[in-house]
Amino acid sequence: MTSLKRIEQERIDKVVNAFAVEMKAKLFECVDKGKTGWDNKFDLPDNSILQKIQEKITVKNPETQCIDIANYAMFLWYRKTIEDENVT
Repeated sequence: MTSLKRIEQERIDKVVNAFAVEMKAKLFECVDKGKTGWDNKFDLPDNSILQKIQEKITVKNPETQCIDIANYAMFLWYRKTIEDENVT
């Protein structure tokens, strides 16, 4: 592996890890407030998540906007990837 490729991969690793820490912190805040059901399609249907993403896109709040969108995307990813693997 070239040193430039390794450096780029290390930079990506670092930023993704930092972003994940922020995502977890926001999710834990929500749990502390009593929010649950992120993985339950009946409590929080996929179309509701998509609507929440759209709302976050239109509200300009860079402090939390990206983290919220990423968490909602993770919910959908979980449902489409992890949950489906557990069924089969």
